[in-house]
Amino acid sequence: AANAYRKRRRGQQGQVPQQVRIIAFDNTDISQKSDPQITTIDIGKQEIAEKALEHMLWRIEHPEAEIQKVEIHTRLIERQTVKAL
Repeated sequence: AANAYRKRRRGQQGQVPQQVRIIAFDNTDISQKSDPQITTIDIGKQEIAEKALEHMLWRIEHPEAEIQKVEIHTRLIERQTVKAL
């Protein structure tokens, strides 16, 4: 969606990143290959998959246990669609 918005902004008022800032939320290949490159939140897909499998197997062994909270680490990857204020 961020890349589609970036494309739509071309030729319109509000240049990226001088007037409009775009941030995606999944760090896809498109965010790295677009022009300008899109700033994104890396949500750690590998870590999510590992934790999901781990907890699914744990839940099979402990079906009556309380629901557990799992935190996944994210990081901001600043690219060309944002600028320092």
